[in-house]
Amino acid sequence: MTTIQSLPQELLLVIFSCLDTLEEAGNCRLVCKAWESPAAIAMLGKPIQIYNHARTDKLIQYLTMYPERGRHVRHLIVIKYQKNNIEKLLKLTFTPNMEELGGVGDEFLYNLLIKIAKQSPKKFDKLTKIPASYDLNESYCNALLTFRESLTEVDLCSRDKTTLQSVIHRFDIFDSLNNLAIEQDFNNLQDLEAALKYSFRFKSVGFTINGFLDWEDQLDDEMDTAQLMSWATENVQQVDSVKALYVSAIGYPSFIEYLLYKYLNTESFTLVTFEVMNAYDMFDDLVNFHIVRIIDAIKHLKYYSLDYRIPFGDDFNAVCKAAQGDRNTLKLGYPYLWTEDVIAVQLQCTKLDDGTRSTEFSLEIPTIASNYHHVKMIADAGIPLYRLELDFVNYSLPQNDRYYRQQLRIDGQSTVFFDTLYDFPEIREIKLTANRIEADSEHFSFHDQVMLESLEICNAEVTELAFEVAAYHCPNIKEFKLLNCQLVPDSSKVFHIWMNNISFDRFIFKTAPVSYMLPELKDTCDNEHNIEVFERVLDEVKQTWSKVFYLWLDIVQAGKKLYYKITPRANTTKLITMNAFESRSKKSLVIHMSCLNIKSLLIHIGQSMLSLDEETIHADLKSRRVYALEGKGQEHDDMNEGATHAGMQY
Repeated sequence: MTTIQSLPQELLLVIFSCLDTLEEAGNCRLVCKAWESPAAIAMLGKPIQIYNHARTDKLIQYLTMYPERGRHVRHLIVIKYQKNNIEKLLKLTFTPNMEELGGVGDEFLYNLLIKIAKQSPKKFDKLTKIPASYDLNESYCNALLTFRESLTEVDLCSRDKTTLQSVIHRFDIFDSLNNLAIEQDFNNLQDLEAALKYSFRFKSVGFTINGFLDWEDQLDDEMDTAQLMSWATENVQQVDSVKALYVSAIGYPSFIEYLLYKYLNTESFTLVTFEVMNAYDMFDDLVNFHIVRIIDAIKHLKYYSLDYRIPFGDDFNAVCKAAQGDRNTLKLGYPYLWTEDVIAVQLQCTKLDDGTRSTEFSLEIPTIASNYHHVKMIADAGIPLYRLELDFVNYSLPQNDRYYRQQLRIDGQSTVFFDTLYDFPEIREIKLTANRIEADSEHFSFHDQVMLESLEICNAEVTELAFEVAAYHCPNIKEFKLLNCQLVPDSSKVFHIWMNNISFDRFIFKTAPVSYMLPELKDTCDNEHNIEVFERVLDEVKQTWSKVFYLWLDIVQAGKKLYYKITPRANTTKLITMNAFESRSKKSLVIHMSCLNIKSLLIHIGQSMLSLDEETIHADLKSRRVYALEGKGQEHDDMNEGATHAGMQY
């Protein structure tokens, strides 16, 4: 019999290489002797960040014990290092197998790279990137030339436009170069055009410009689109190779229009800016005016992303309408940078293969606005939404530390969620990150029915009645996901999910990495408390379901009920008899799920998993271990006699 321990080393290496993180691969290394070598190789093949001395010393110590494994390091990012340590580390890891060496370097580091490369009998023909430099010094330029045959991307940071031009003009001898990133403050568009005059071979170009462009004479800050095009036609040499642009700079519309004119085949555009046009416009209604102008210049692209801020109270409806697509997603959360007078906005628009556009808006609840809550911001956006993501947890303050009144208390999260359902009934998908979702019988007094088809709840404690209310108001739900959620049991340790009127295409109850709960591309600054909350909840969920538990599944349409036993680390799904179910240990937990119909069900918590597809469910309904459902699922829990079922009968 073949076991995972007996698999060939080559296959184990492929399996371990598919793991998401370096830590996961490292843990596999400790399982058994057969796994140690392939898991270690997979671990070293993951991107490794060197950001403190202890981490550097630990890696040096390990590779000193196994020096032959240094050649498996392919992605190394050096952020903080000491000269003696980085020299030891690079002598162990910087081999011709290295594919990417990221981070920031200095003259010592560049000279060391050149020295190792010259002493190597093999060419470094896989290296696509070396650490960036804060200045275009001679050592950095020599390092670029040393690896010019394989480098695909280069970062240039300079305070001297003449030096920058001379370096860019030498890139014709680089065989593989595709991506150029420039960090320099330019006086005006003429200087920028002079520097970029020979940038013909690149596929992507990035700009980081920290200062204000000095618009003089014919290039003043009031130049409209027509004036810009007139100037560009006479003075700009167009480039057809660039497909992607990245800009971190003041958001001058004319600057953006210039770039789109120069790189006429651009398909992807990203702008990250904290200020739009100039500092004086930051607090008047021109911010959104200029953003709309920028959107007009880039709206034909396959993809664009804008990350900027608007003054508190500014009307962002014009931007939402300018950027809205055929399918719109709105994300609402708390600010990760605690400033009082701005709203951070991020929007991404993608042109799909069928020609339609999908736009995603991310907005942060302003910190000084007690009346600027989630429902109001959805209304102010003023566009039809297909998907809504509400995050009540990330960057929220501890419950006993509330300086900003706009943040919801835990007992108010359910109210906002259900109000959102009632006020915006045409939303089809909702993802909700919360602490607790509960309901009471008053929710049944509202007879609103909404179009919601997919509901995903993360991190929350969800009560039995909350499931009933969701089913009552959302009869069209096809997909329901519970990620890292705690269910509230009755006195018999039974966790009820009463959704008798719902026909599920897919129902998922599983654990997910904490990283899934965190906002994308956001720093963890001021969020440590909530990361600890996510970690604690995840541990509690895993602990709750760490032993054998049971699923009691009522399928109302079939008039049948099924019982399953879920055993940690078991490889098979086990359908059991009613007698086996009723004779279970009194300490065993039970999930009782009642639905109209279901095509797919997945329970995957820690090492426990039950997976049922449509074919399996149909087969189980025809088996001898199926039982009649009295009253088509309307009966009360027969293990909790006398208890009153608080919900509605469907």
